[in-house]
Amino acid sequence: NMSRLFHLDVGSNDIGDEGISSLFEALQNCQSLAMLELSFNDFGSDGLGLLTNTTLTTLDLSGNSIGSQAMERLQPLLSANSSLSHLDLGMCELESHGAEAVAKGLERATSLRRLELPSNNIGDRGLLFLESLLSSSCRNLVYLDLSDNAIGPRGAAAMTS
Repeated sequence: NMSRLFHLDVGSNDIGDEGISSLFEALQNCQSLAMLELSFNDFGSDGLGLLTNTTLTTLDLSGNSIGSQAMERLQPLLSANSSLSHLDLGMCELESHGAEAVAKGLERATSLRRLELPSNNIGDRGLLFLESLLSSSCRNLVYLDLSDNAIGPRGAAAMTS
């Protein structure tokens, strides 16, 4: 019974797609869960639509081959979660389309303080999607990691405008 769980860290295991689906199903009724750390668990887009917990303050999915399609599945969760303050999607193979889905999902994320998106190859195009988000909704953001993302002069100029 995980109904009273506040923090779950199962990072750096080998949960995979089947295991992540089972875990998300088990967590559906866990309204006390605030911190969920699933980094480096060898899962992709399968099952991510089952993550429905909207009480999360911290969500770490880094190091998983999520890709842009999975981000589209996560978009409703990000949109519905008003308490999310830390999102880590580093090394998730998002590229520019994934950055667009992140930006759409976080349009109302006024509590977001930390956003980590390193090593996703989002490029200048992906940064343009994020730039509009950063200038409007994420006013409380104090930490942004965009390292190793193939951002060039055009992207840098967009960030500073």
